[in-house]
Amino acid sequence: MSLENARKFAINPKARHVKNVEVWAYAICLKALKDCCPKYSCYAFPNHSLKVQKVIENKRWQLDKLLN
Repeated sequence: MSLENARKFAINPKARHVKNVEVWAYAICLKALKDCCPKYSCYAFPNHSLKVQKVIENKRWQLDKLLN
């Protein structure tokens, strides 16, 4: 479901420079988690490296800016 939403988001004119749809799918999931549980402090995707987690967090922040 989130991968489908990421693909729809990627074709949105507001979303420029979307290269990795899977990262955006993770960002959508992270946004949903942070919206439901704003005080959640653990890494949502521990199977990813710290570098990838930071990229996902950055994309989540971009989603917040685009959708608000």
